[in-house]
Amino acid sequence: MQIPYTYKTGFMLSNGDKIIYKQGSFDQWCVYIKKRDDERFHAPLDKDYFNELYSLALGYGFDNVYSSFKKVYDSVRKCEWTREHKDYCYKICHNVDSSYDEDTLLLWLTYYMTMLAEEMKEGSILGKQIKHLGVYNLLYDRYSIDYITHYMKNKRWTYLRDLLVERDIYESK
Repeated sequence: MQIPYTYKTGFMLSNGDKIIYKQGSFDQWCVYIKKRDDERFHAPLDKDYFNELYSLALGYGFDNVYSSFKKVYDSVRKCEWTREHKDYCYKICHNVDSSYDEDTLLLWLTYYMTMLAEEMKEGSILGKQIKHLGVYNLLYDRYSIDYITHYMKNKRWTYLRDLLVERDIYESK
C-alpha cells in the first residue's frame, strides 16, 4: 500500500478527494474536505457523515460497519499530527475492511480525523467518546441523525458519560 500525497495537514486520495486540518474558529483541528468535483474545501457536517455511515450499514450490515468503526475508533490516540501519525492514520483507515471502496476510505479518514480533533480539543473531557456514542445511537439505538446531531449538543458531560456507561462503551481517562 502506498501512502497518497500528503499535505502537511492531511491527504489527497487517488480519486482526487482531499481531507485536511485547518485553523477553525477556536483551534487548528478543524477538518475540511474537498471532493474531487468540488471547487472549495468545506467542513463536513456531523449529519452528513452519520448519514454516509448509516447508508453503509444498510449495505454491509450494522454489526460489520460498527466493527469497522471500532477499528478506527480504537486506533485514535491523543498526539500531535506528525508525518508518522498521518501514515499510521492512513494505514488504519485503508485497512479497515477490503470490501469497502475508496469513497469509504474518505469516510473512515473523516471519522479518524474528527475523533482526533475531539481528543485534542482543549478542555475536552470525553473526547472521541462523543462520536462513539453518536455511532452507537445510530446503529444500535436507531436514533435519528437529527436527534444525534442536535439533541446531544450542549449536554453536560456527566449526562453524556451516563449514556456511555448505560451502553457499556464508557472509557475513563
